[in-house]
Amino acid sequence: MGAIADPEQRPDPDESAAILEEFLEGLSVDRCDVRTPILRALFAEPDLDLPAWAGRRDDAETALADLVCAELPADIWHHTSGAPYAENEFVPVDLEPGQHLSFDLAREPRAWSIDADLPHAVSGRWDRGSLTLSTTALVRIRKVVVRT
Repeated sequence: MGAIADPEQRPDPDESAAILEEFLEGLSVDRCDVRTPILRALFAEPDLDLPAWAGRRDDAETALADLVCAELPADIWHHTSGAPYAENEFVPVDLEPGQHLSFDLAREPRAWSIDADLPHAVSGRWDRGSLTLSTTALVRIRKVVVRT
């Protein structure tokens, strides 16, 4: 298959067919890796990472210092051009049984996942324009990943 490397030469039809067959074999679905973030980006369906501190606890405005259970990084408010939060900027929020943490959203997400120290003790539900989390134990929540 050396003819393909020389633009002056033309491969014969059998060689062309063999090259095409090899190329198409490499594209078959069973040889591909699913890269969900790339597929979502292609179809404008990116995940949205919501820091727990962006939520509203028990439908009340709460000072950020009273909501989080760790120190906020000094540069947390200096994001430009839609830069994502760094891992250390997902400062956790403690949520006790009976408390709720809500995130107002324009539409119901297709799915969501909750990043917490006890994920089995946290549940979420869609309720009148908000994704609302509740717990069965004291849980430290870092973020909610929403799939639009």
